[in-house]
Amino acid sequence: QIFSAFITMDDKDGDATDGDGAFQINGIPSGTYTLTLTPDPTSGKVPITVANVIVANGKTTDVGNITFP
Repeated sequence: QIFSAFITMDDKDGDATDGDGAFQINGIPSGTYTLTLTPDPTSGKVPITVANVIVANGKTTDVGNITFP
């Protein structure tokens, strides 16, 4: 089941997932970030943190599939 979630990077920039669970955050400077996925409160799920997400200027960063426990 796909849950909607709000995504933040280092608690600054954010975006919501689409119907397939995908998201895109543009304009992030190169660096290493912590990604936080906060599910819809009605889902009963808890936020997930993904550390050490490396962003390179002009590149797409794929964090793979992330599953809420």
